[in-house]
This record gives sequence, C-alpha cells and structure tokens, in this order.
Amino acid sequence: MLCRLMAEAAVSADETIAVGDMEVDSDFARAAGCRIVLIPGGSRSRQELLGVDADALLDSISALPAWLA
Repeated sequence: MLCRLMAEAAVSADETIAVGDMEVDSDFARAAGCRIVLIPGGSRSRQELLGVDADALLDSISALPAWLA
C-alpha cells in the first residue's frame, strides 16, 4: 500500500517518512524502504516502542517539524 501511495505521489522511498505508533508501522515502512518515526499513542507506550527499529522515537507529533529540520 505504501509503495502504491509513493508511486501515485511520484516520490521515492528516500523522500518518504512514515509516521506511526506501533511495531507494525515500522515493518510497513521498512518493507517499502522508507524511514519511520514512531510516536507513542493510545496503542503503545514509549517504553514499548524503545526496542522497535525506527529512525526516531518522538514524544509527540509536535516534535516532528523540529526533527524534520
């Protein structure tokens, strides 16, 4: 699904960053060759996400713009 979205948007995996709150989101992004930012939410706590393969683990979505910069 992510590969299709990237194709429709005419962007590469190098230009794409997925944002999620669960382990499966990391798997989803990595399978498409994308970077992944995890943000704890209702599904998982920060502690539960510490060992997940991600490019960043942020405390809130408001921290995303600074991370992108």
